[in-house]
Amino acid sequence: MGTCLRQVFVAAWTVLALTFPVGAQQSLSIADANTQGLSSVTTTVSLDSDTGTQGYVLAIAVDNSLLSVVNITVEGTDVETVGVELIAAEILPGGLTLGGILDAFSPYEGQMIPAGSGTSIALLSFTPTMISPNPITTSLQFQDGVFNSPPLDNLIVQGGLSIGVAEGLVLNDATVTINPPPPDSILIEDSSATSDGLAIGDARILLSNSSGPVQGFVVAVAHGAEELTLQEITLSGTVTEEVGAEFEVSNLYPNGGTIGVVLDFTPPFDGQTIAIGVDNHIATYRYSCNQIIYLP
Repeated sequence: MGTCLRQVFVAAWTVLALTFPVGAQQSLSIADANTQGLSSVTTTVSLDSDTGTQGYVLAIAVDNSLLSVVNITVEGTDVETVGVELIAAEILPGGLTLGGILDAFSPYEGQMIPAGSGTSIALLSFTPTMISPNPITTSLQFQDGVFNSPPLDNLIVQGGLSIGVAEGLVLNDATVTINPPPPDSILIEDSSATSDGLAIGDARILLSNSSGPVQGFVVAVAHGAEELTLQEITLSGTVTEEVGAEFEVSNLYPNGGTIGVVLDFTPPFDGQTIAIGVDNHIATYRYSCNQIIYLP
């Protein structure tokens, strides 16, 4: 977090929280997660509590040799619904921190996270840094007194009292399993055309790639010359057009067609690619019927 934001957060937290032992057991938990190849993965940090919570601090260790932290957010969580007023997040070497105060500013309406189990308070997103031929498991660990300056501990605040591990806060770590990617593939999607000889049937070319972004491709598709005529091969309405392909060559033949694409072909070489995904629509082969078909 920036210096000014950190100072505001620390000042507000100092006013809110006083360390004091309490008897009830509370817990913070990170959900286990799985991913494949270089596909990003998001996991949830949740709170179990038996009384209202006014704020919290998370400090979590991450093995950056295996996972890169992409995002830390409360958007889409239960705490966003309640109405958190101050959030301070930072991605650090080897970890991350997040602090939240529900009622940080005047008029101090007293909002807090209600008692309950599995209340989501943060979403953490990661991207694997390597592709492995075998599954790899790495830990996400709560880590007190290491990250940020001054170093932060994992805490929650209830009734104005700061509750950490020494006061009975239970911290449940998690694992992320990085599995080998499935084989990259190109699929011709099933299609149809009416039998009047005039209508056009579109066959979409779909790309699934988990090994990494795609910089270009070549597709060669054959068809029955007696039944069909290949009218055109187009990039209109595809992800290829969306990212901005700079080089395209297509050829039509009596019994087939080819297309070759390079995404980033000319200066200034901005590095456009087709991102990792499943069934990305990269091209369309457009056919017409050569004769009236009386049966499908």
